Amino acid sequence: MKRNSFLQAIALCMVIAFASCSKKQSEYTNSIPADAPFVLSIDAQSLATKAELNSAENQPMMQRFTEMLTKDITPENRQKVEAFFSDPASTGIDFRSPLYLFYQPDTLDYIAIVAKVNNETDLASTFQTLQTEQAATTLATAEGYRYCTIGGNLFTAFNATTLIALSYVDQTGDAQQLAASLLRQEADKSFAQTPSFQHMQQETGDIRFMLTQKLIADLQTKTNALTSGNALPPILTTDGLQGIGNIAFETGKIECSYKWTADNDKAQATLDEAIGYTRPVSNRFLGCFPQSTLFYTNVGINGSKLYDYIQQMPDLQRFGKVQEADFQAIMNTLKPAFESLEGDITMGFTGVVMGAIPTFIAYAEVKDNTILDLINANKQKLEQQNGVRIDKINDTEYALSIYGLGIYYGIRDNFFYTTNDNALYANLGKPATPSITENEYADLLKNSYAAMLIDIESVLQLPAVRNLANMSGAETALAISLCDQYVDYMATTASDAQSSYGVLQLKDHESNALKQLVSLAKNAIGM
Repeated sequence: MKRNSFLQAIALCMVIAFASCSKKQSEYTNSIPADAPFVLSIDAQSLATKAELNSAENQPMMQRFTEMLTKDITPENRQKVEAFFSDPASTGIDFRSPLYLFYQPDTLDYIAIVAKVNNETDLASTFQTLQTEQAATTLATAEGYRYCTIGGNLFTAFNATTLIALSYVDQTGDAQQLAASLLRQEADKSFAQTPSFQHMQQETGDIRFMLTQKLIADLQTKTNALTSGNALPPILTTDGLQGIGNIAFETGKIECSYKWTADNDKAQATLDEAIGYTRPVSNRFLGCFPQSTLFYTNVGINGSKLYDYIQQMPDLQRFGKVQEADFQAIMNTLKPAFESLEGDITMGFTGVVMGAIPTFIAYAEVKDNTILDLINANKQKLEQQNGVRIDKINDTEYALSIYGLGIYYGIRDNFFYTTNDNALYANLGKPATPSITENEYADLLKNSYAAMLIDIESVLQLPAVRNLANMSGAETALAISLCDQYVDYMATTASDAQSSYGVLQLKDHESNALKQLVSLAKNAIGM
């Protein structure tokens, strides 16, 4: 308990740095390997400023945290911790410069944190304080650096410019040897000299990140999700493609921007090909969804190019656990249906009733009746299944019954539809009154290649969710209550075929999102 409290105190010190921000990079970034598949940059100073941790309003909370986290340590060290809170630079770490976190699965499997050192003597003193509180081993000296272990599993080493802390996924590695090699790494072998680093520096959020296809491949291997990367789209498996993005805490919302970049001609060709199967949405069906729609998604599709793109993933059949020959036969059968798709594919959930599946409706712009013909070609086979019945409404519309669940499907006015709701069926393709277009987030869903929205406020008003809050434990009920109090909706959009944007919109549109999160934390602990 003593060790954990002191570690938490030091961690909190790291967050509340408030000196003027410097964007200048120094050699401490040289310790990040050039081939790291995931790098995260954290502007701790910006986060602390936006959270207003040092405001008069938050002083009681900070005082309470200080008392909680230092109650088990010696009076002398308590004074040092309080000094760290008032002047984080006294730890010896330069919080004006970004903190970096990176993951490296090659050779030794580890996660690392890198920080800039502004005073080696002060940093050594900080580690000695950790040692006296039994939170770290004795600080040792090697050639050109000093090191210790914090908390039993975080190997930490530093020199005059750089602090690096290693946490192993694979515990068999030699942490000291690895830390020494990273501290001595030459600039031309570092991430700081790569185009990806330059792309990251152009991002403007409080947290910036970069990930490559190597990260996807490594996660796939560790989770045993698939036996081959050929089941993934080429944009996730081509060397030289990276995703660059940022997370920003802004007034009334948390935003995340993300885009693909290419470092070579092959990667750029792969990116261009991926762009080919998408198209801008027409929003033909947006106004058909009621204002209270819980979930909405829309994507613009070029069906023929999408089919060709899927064909480049020969192991995709592993998802369905079918043989390759059978999978190819299925794809050949579906090819005309893919080629018929041209335009928006739109779907939404409009309501939930206890004990029943959500009411939904889906639309797809089509060039002809191919999809319907394909279903009819298998009508007899479908009706041989127990509990399945298909009734013809007219030449292009049908009612499907599966164990008492009724689903309408068919084609009207060059769109394919399916729904399980009588009211939605009665108003197919007609404007809803009022419609989703009257909500404040409507503009987010327009002028894009794809969009998805979850109306969290509407979801939390559902009787099913209210019942869940009443029947669940205190923690679940508290989480639902806080979301109901603070959160409005969540949306993601793709402004073009390689860039995306996400937002978590809060109900308070006037205060910074991070300040609101601090307020949420205070409410959660009863302050």
